[in-house]
Amino acid sequence: MKLYDPNGKLIVNAYQEKVKKGDVMTLEFPGDSKGIYILNLVSGDQVKNVKLLRY
Repeated sequence: MKLYDPNGKLIVNAYQEKVKKGDVMTLEFPGDSKGIYILNLVSGDQVKNVKLLRY
């Protein structure tokens, strides 16, 4: 799981180990920066990018 800030800078690179279906992951945003963040999730050969709005 990777989180990119509104400027495209990688700010979190977490959960490198395998997680199982149903596992709960917690994501903490550093600082007080508001904006649109991109969450990048990879599972095997599947990739999902999700926009997160922090206000």
